Amino acid sequence: MFMDRFGIDNRLLQDIVAVLSGNERVEHASVYGSRARGDYRRSSDIDICLYGDNLTARDVNLLQDALEQLRTALRFDVVHYQRLSNPSLKKAIDREGVQIYVNQSGLRKVP
Repeated sequence: MFMDRFGIDNRLLQDIVAVLSGNERVEHASVYGSRARGDYRRSSDIDICLYGDNLTARDVNLLQDALEQLRTALRFDVVHYQRLSNPSLKKAIDREGVQIYVNQSGLRKVP
């Protein structure tokens, strides 16, 4: 099983991206925390930050639930960047976040 830079197998990363791409209001998403920094343990959760001006709290909860249904013993911690009130958490995400998904559907295609 090939592990990516976050210490999770590539199939799980693909499954995470598939869940995120299922909601058109997710503009992009990043992994942050120990898995982004590289100081994770095997059992460390996967911290995911969602970006999207139109994302609702319900969207975030549904995405969290869908991620928890993936075939892994790892837990997920999902936050919505635009709704974060903790400035130090925002700074940490800005500093260490690694983008894993970009919504391509809204991008204008140049001929």
